Amino acid sequence: RGSSLRLGFAMAVPPPRETRSKILAQLGLDRQFFDQHVNKDAIEKLKQGHSGISDWDLYVGEQLLPLMSQAMDALCRRLTALQQAKAKGRDEQVIRRFNPVTWIAQYIARHHPKGPGITPRRQSMYSKFQEWSDVERGRRELLRQLGLMKSSFRGFILGDRVRVADLQKVLKDVDEALGLRGKLATNKVLLQGLTRPSPSAKKGNRSKPVFRTRTIGMDEAAVTFDEFWDRFTEVVTTEDILKYSDLQEGQLRIQQQKQRIELEEAERLEREAQRAKEAEERRQQMLRYEELCKRVQEDPEIKRMLENEELFMSGDEGAENRSDEVPPFGDHVLLLRELLEILGFGEKELGLLLEDPAEDSDSDSKASEPSVDYQASYHWDEACCTAWGMVQDALGCEFGDGCVDQRSLQAVLVPAAQFTEMKATLQEEVQRRKAEVGIKAKAHVVIDEGPTSTKPSLGLLCKTYGFTMARLDWLHEQFQLCLPEGVQDHYPTQPAALRLDAMMDLMRDLMPGVPDDKIEERFREIDQDGSNQIEFDEFVMWLCMDQIDMGEGDVTEKGGKPGFSELARRFHVPEQQVRVIHEMFEGFLPGGGPDRYPEEPQTLPRDEVLALMRKMVPTLTDEQFEAQFAFVDINTSGGLEFDEFLEICDIKPVPGY
Repeated sequence: RGSSLRLGFAMAVPPPRETRSKILAQLGLDRQFFDQHVNKDAIEKLKQGHSGISDWDLYVGEQLLPLMSQAMDALCRRLTALQQAKAKGRDEQVIRRFNPVTWIAQYIARHHPKGPGITPRRQSMYSKFQEWSDVERGRRELLRQLGLMKSSFRGFILGDRVRVADLQKVLKDVDEALGLRGKLATNKVLLQGLTRPSPSAKKGNRSKPVFRTRTIGMDEAAVTFDEFWDRFTEVVTTEDILKYSDLQEGQLRIQQQKQRIELEEAERLEREAQRAKEAEERRQQMLRYEELCKRVQEDPEIKRMLENEELFMSGDEGAENRSDEVPPFGDHVLLLRELLEILGFGEKELGLLLEDPAEDSDSDSKASEPSVDYQASYHWDEACCTAWGMVQDALGCEFGDGCVDQRSLQAVLVPAAQFTEMKATLQEEVQRRKAEVGIKAKAHVVIDEGPTSTKPSLGLLCKTYGFTMARLDWLHEQFQLCLPEGVQDHYPTQPAALRLDAMMDLMRDLMPGVPDDKIEERFREIDQDGSNQIEFDEFVMWLCMDQIDMGEGDVTEKGGKPGFSELARRFHVPEQQVRVIHEMFEGFLPGGGPDRYPEEPQTLPRDEVLALMRKMVPTLTDEQFEAQFAFVDINTSGGLEFDEFLEICDIKPVPGY
């Protein structure tokens, strides 16, 4: 029994440190070892555009291969030691009880990369395997971007090719779409591989484009997408261009940017809703003002003042006994107080006008003053006189004494269309008074500044039409080349414009094969103001719509629902605008969505369709809605899916979407 314990203890004692280092070195757990166990077929299939290729071999190579290689090597050494012990006549029962499965499980638990007993030497080795796996995953992920590469390449085509000089811009476009912050676009090895001369060019037989354009000459180097993809895959498969962790960080940045955009969009919609609310309040105020003016002009006492310039209302005590004054109390006073309220002097403001700023520190005297209930008063008091005097000064009356007379009434009783301007003028007077004498009153006047006419920024154009800044800069270069000599386009501050003939030359290069009559038809459609000119933002909108029309949309499957790009093509609007409407559609679904359109489209009930339509088109009548809904709801399901909902929406391209 004692010898058995000694044998077991001897088997459990690890070899000396020098021996362990030698063992690890002999195993050859290096980059070559890792590359030998990578599935080479996966790379070839990804180069050809195959999908569904898994990375199980990389998981094995990173997580299992180094640990299991060490474990199996250690197990072999242990079995050799047991055989030697048996040959020396050691206790066979101890040897017989040895279980290799249990032993290797214990070994893995002790030497697992995430275990507490891992040594720095082994940790360094595992880190290297993780780094190699990260690089190989990045290689495969780049090859999986075939669709993105095609889309970006297509955005820089002139004729049927892209100039070699523009290939870096293609990479910038891909880099921006992946959120890589220049790690792909500035990779010197990749750029050199893409821009190298072709074999035929080295021999002096440079290949020439089959289509000569305005900007590509017959002797200028240009490549098709197949040539570009061959060069790209050759460099990516032979060089370590990008890590998978870089791509993950890029995706995280894109998600964060998307969240910021969604937040900005929500804030913009909130601001628009607030502006719409304020516009509705102004409209209601105008209607109320118009109705009040009629009642004011029909009041007998006010009518007397309007007809007799000698009559006035001062509000002084005993004024009712004077022949040239109108009594400072009665129904006419209530009407005038209501008029002051519309102009921004409600009961709160009138109360503040009575306070003397010089007496703010005398809290005892203020506390002893009785409060006045102006709503129950029929009197034209001091506060009303002060407010009316401000109205007189603001409207340029001869006197600003606060007395109601013919001239001040005529100045206040203007057509409803002039109400907003008059109220804004009054606000300026209130602010001037506050600055001069410290009046605490604040007239709650909303000035309608009107719509702005500034052009959308380049960043907004990118967001609107789904372009990257790299491609938008390139498009602006092409736009600039077509301008007359000496003309510069300083968009968006000082935009220049192209006439029809120059635009036709540009579109022939960007979209060869499109008939001239179609180009002219689209030009007339975009040129809504009839100026016979198109500026850069209109050109970008045109290009986006025509690219969608050329078949860059998506359909889920034959007989399935059209995707967002296909819907954008169908309705001639940017895809982003369709997605914004879809978000609104989801918000009205029972429970707030989600709608996994087009794979699993949800149905919006009829009442919710009506509510959403009235939000989008406030002037929609019940008769119009019933006719449109019945036309689209052919199967009488009582609800509409998203593509059906778009059928009843009169959507048009809107800058900002």
